[in-house]
Amino acid sequence: MTKKVIDIFPPCASNREQILEPGVRDRKKGLKPFKEANILEDLEKKTAKPRQGFNKKWLILGLSVLVLLGALAFFTLPKAVIEVWPKTEIQTFNTELKIDIGIEGLDFENKVSKPEEVWKTSFPNPFVVWKTSFPNPFVVWKTKVIPGQIFREKRTVADVFPASAKVLKQGKAEGTIRVFNKHSFSSQSFIPRTRFISAEGKVFRTPTRITIPGKSRERGKIIPGHIDVRVVADVPGEGHNIGTSTFSIPGLVGTPLFVNFYAESFESMTGGFSREMIQVTEQDLEKAKNILSERAKKESRAFFENKIKTKEQMGFVFFDQAIQTEIIETFSLAKPGMEMENFNFQVKVESKTLIFKEQNLKDFAIEFIKTQIPETKQIHQPSLRIDYSLTDFDLDQGKMSLALEAAAKIYPYINILILENTVKGKSLYETKDFLEAKPDIIRASPKFWPFWVDRAPEDLDKIEIKLRFELD
Repeated sequence: MTKKVIDIFPPCASNREQILEPGVRDRKKGLKPFKEANILEDLEKKTAKPRQGFNKKWLILGLSVLVLLGALAFFTLPKAVIEVWPKTEIQTFNTELKIDIGIEGLDFENKVSKPEEVWKTSFPNPFVVWKTSFPNPFVVWKTKVIPGQIFREKRTVADVFPASAKVLKQGKAEGTIRVFNKHSFSSQSFIPRTRFISAEGKVFRTPTRITIPGKSRERGKIIPGHIDVRVVADVPGEGHNIGTSTFSIPGLVGTPLFVNFYAESFESMTGGFSREMIQVTEQDLEKAKNILSERAKKESRAFFENKIKTKEQMGFVFFDQAIQTEIIETFSLAKPGMEMENFNFQVKVESKTLIFKEQNLKDFAIEFIKTQIPETKQIHQPSLRIDYSLTDFDLDQGKMSLALEAAAKIYPYINILILENTVKGKSLYETKDFLEAKPDIIRASPKFWPFWVDRAPEDLDKIEIKLRFELD
């Protein structure tokens, strides 16, 4: 069967174009030859990733920076931190300490005596003693005193107190009567406490001796003599508060004188009473004084505690038993026997005590311990514990004595610089073994940084040794 070949272009002679050789342009129209190779090349250019060369540059730059930083860290950042636990022992020291307001501050320099004085008095061979039995023969305390100061305050405390005495209060009525004498022209005297009885039967007496003038004659008339006298009821009570009345003298009954001597009152008798009253006693006043004195002491003590704890007084120490409170004034308008249900009383007191700074106590304890241990030993000051008690005090002299007990961890002196020079360049295990082999060190924990560093730096500034005293 005959096959037909059909060209892709229609058989039109006028529009047919020649297929030119690659790279040769059509001279008539300047058209580029149409070939399959050109189409594939264009597609590859369009699908290619942009800036592939640019990303490679950044990758190379980043790797270079990391290498540079690593080298910098390797040569400049290595560091060794070594924790060392020295061998410690807790030692306790006892001494007496005095507080004195006469000194202004601590003077630890005065604690040292001349060596020759020490040698002559206590130590025949000071060098032997120094090495064997006494830590430091040249150090002798002349005085064990720290400064103190008197702290005082005056305080007035007042209160109202009830009177306690209940008494029966009685009063006798009294008044004035006029006594008449119709008996004779001569005067007549009567002894003290002469009785006069009223028409109501109430007896009154004259407190003193009285003399009644005799009668007189005027213009043919007889005028009785008379005198006004004060009389007091024979018994207390309101029953003798009588009005005006006439009186006779019962002692003259049965004699002619009875009708010729008589009396009259022109005003009522007053002042007689009998009732229960409340009075202030001496015991009431003494009780009020004692109560206020004790209250003043408590208030003064509370004032001291609050005052000392304030910011400006922070750090001071005082003892309750060393507070003295003295009563300097007591006052009350009430007196024993005064009739009142309640009375006011006030007490003025002065309280004082001797105070001192706790820091001075700690400083003294540290300096004292230093004189009791060899010079090759040191004190771990954070472990210092102080216990003290009051043994004596005299506030008038401004002095106080304490029994002092100080305890602290003592450890051998460790030369950090020598250790740093010794461990430089050593490995982690060499450093640990070397330090823990020393008799004065019980444990060592070296740490190197960064993590790839396996030896301690040669630069001493890169080595840090820390002393530790608390085991995990």
